[in-house]
Amino acid sequence: FVRFEAEGRLSGHGGCNRFFGSYEITENSIAIGPLAATRMACPSPVMDREMAFLTALEAAKGFVRDGTRLVLSDGQGNTSITLVQTDWD
Repeated sequence: FVRFEAEGRLSGHGGCNRFFGSYEITENSIAIGPLAATRMACPSPVMDREMAFLTALEAAKGFVRDGTRLVLSDGQGNTSITLVQTDWD
């Protein structure tokens, strides 16, 4: 999960490690990172997914908000990740 917080801060959990960093929004563009994370070791499939998740977040250049969905796209406009808002916290 990722939580976009006030004042351009974000935090979350990638499946193994907690992470945090910054983000900046200008019109329809977003810049995320750099991200820092704890250094827990987990089995390979979990670590691979976590690395892909964090890489997709840092690669985001554009975004579209559609209801509870946030679609992040890379510099070429390709969808890098789709996030769905939940209010479980």
